[in-house]
Amino acid sequence: INYDGTSFTDETSGPDFEDPIYYWVPSIAPSGFVYVTSDKYPDLKGDLLVGSLKFQYVEHLSLDGKKVTAREKILENVGRVRDVVQSPDGDI
Repeated sequence: INYDGTSFTDETSGPDFEDPIYYWVPSIAPSGFVYVTSDKYPDLKGDLLVGSLKFQYVEHLSLDGKKVTAREKILENVGRVRDVVQSPDGDI
């Protein structure tokens, strides 16, 4: 679906598609996802951190397997977040 709500195709499912595990309405313009594996952040380990271009924050998505169980803004008003990464030494 286009940003203005119009459709550009009728194909929204099929054998070659996989549904997202989560999506935002309205879109936060997500970018820079990182799956946290570092032991430095035990409360974040096994979860996703997502940057928001549109609303300028970093969001924590708590996961249970492939299901998002909670979401929380953890850094706000930090500018248009284009990437969230975990370094080889575990820092985010």
